Amino acid sequence: MPVFRTMKIPKRLEDAGIGLELNNLWNWPLSYRLLKEADRTCLERLGLDPEIPPFRIFLCSLYLFSWVYIIKKENEPVGLLGVYQWEPGIQLFLTLALVKEISRHRGIGSKAIEILMGSIEERGICRQVLVEVKKDNHSGLGFWEKNNFRLCHETGSTYLLMRKVLEK
Repeated sequence: MPVFRTMKIPKRLEDAGIGLELNNLWNWPLSYRLLKEADRTCLERLGLDPEIPPFRIFLCSLYLFSWVYIIKKENEPVGLLGVYQWEPGIQLFLTLALVKEISRHRGIGSKAIEILMGSIEERGICRQVLVEVKKDNHSGLGFWEKNNFRLCHETGSTYLLMRKVLEK
């Protein structure tokens, strides 16, 4: 993928009251507040130690992720959508965390995935999107399967699911 295409990662995406805002150093107070409200299970499923201070988690996310979107419902932050292990033009991995429990099981995560996948397809960012799900996370597995991700590999403790990106 030519380098100029990597610059096409949009700062904001929005549809039907759900918005994705690119996280950066300047909006750390918003990220901090969101991570501070995260419940223990949410952080553990992301592979994070719930005892780490939220600001440290935010700084680590800048290093670990290629980019992170803050998910907003009617302009109120409710979760994070992170991209990591991005190989431009080939593949990327996603992680999703709806931090506020009240926001779960309301279609917000599915809409955020739909918005992001549309942007990935439109911009030709990659050909496939992958997610890792711990085997004991049955609701997570169901969520990703509902959003057209299919099992492609299994290890001792995780499932690897993939969704192909439509070529435009």
